Amino acid sequence: MGLISILRINSISKIAENIAIGIILFTFILGFANIFRKKPLNGTLDGTIIFNPENLVINDLKIELHEINKIFLRVNDYEGKTQTIIRISLFPRISNGTNNLLDLELKNGEKIKLFFQIEYESQVEELKPFVFSLIKNEIINFEKGIEWLQIDSETEIKK
Repeated sequence: MGLISILRINSISKIAENIAIGIILFTFILGFANIFRKKPLNGTLDGTIIFNPENLVINDLKIELHEINKIFLRVNDYEGKTQTIIRISLFPRISNGTNNLLDLELKNGEKIKLFFQIEYESQVEELKPFVFSLIKNEIINFEKGIEWLQIDSETEIKK
């Protein structure tokens, strides 16, 4: 009986209201701060990939095009790309450019899967000769090459 008479609905309501305002304010400040934060690396950048028209060089390993059985390439991320997030998030919104994927299956059965970094958006242009060679050697089809290079201009496709 004594505890019930001490608690008042108004005071509980005020406390809940203050907590809710605090949470909303904290979420807004954190969300705003994350707009300018870059994602941290989930590993280390170690080595290089060179996409040549006649081969692919991963560190010191040289892979000729005729050795490739299957290939998948995802090149849709670059350093500084802002991630569009509809709701406020606790996670950073600026990409570090490492969500690009090279997935290879060689004719000898060896499989290679690597994530790699693209430093700027137009760096995808450097992949064109490599992707065109894959199309010429019938390793991938034309549509897949256009998709990988993100070509959507009719003039560019006709070239």
